[in-house]
Amino acid sequence: MTDKKQRATLPKTDTMEARNWGDSKETTETLSLTVFDTALRSKRRKAESEKRWHRPDDGFSHPITVRWYMGRSSQASTVYCSVWIGARGEGYYTGRGQAGGYGYHKTSAAFAAAVRSAGITLERDVAGVGDSAVREAITAIGAACGYGRLPQVIS
Repeated sequence: MTDKKQRATLPKTDTMEARNWGDSKETTETLSLTVFDTALRSKRRKAESEKRWHRPDDGFSHPITVRWYMGRSSQASTVYCSVWIGARGEGYYTGRGQAGGYGYHKTSAAFAAAVRSAGITLERDVAGVGDSAVREAITAIGAACGYGRLPQVIS
């Protein structure tokens, strides 16, 4: 990898291409960007103060979720990926992708295909590059969605 920071560009319109393959495939991995948003916390508290209860996770949200799947057969070699991305304020982008074959990092290749399917452009391609590139891309997408200055964790 280079020292240049990853950047993401969002599409102008919402995209709805993701698929939850959990009914026919095994979920092999999930990553989620969790952020703490004080503006969201204030908004929820104001709405919930009338109900006289507060949620313990007040202010936390999961604007990006990535799931990887594989077939249930022992011969399965294709990795499937879906991404669900909600921008701060407005905008919702989802996509799906897959990668098969051998000899490269299929998880990151499937992720790259899913991000492209969602209409998001990454400055540096992450296909076949590895897990750290995927995490860096998730952080860049989060920044493009308006979460860059908020406390966050990918888990």
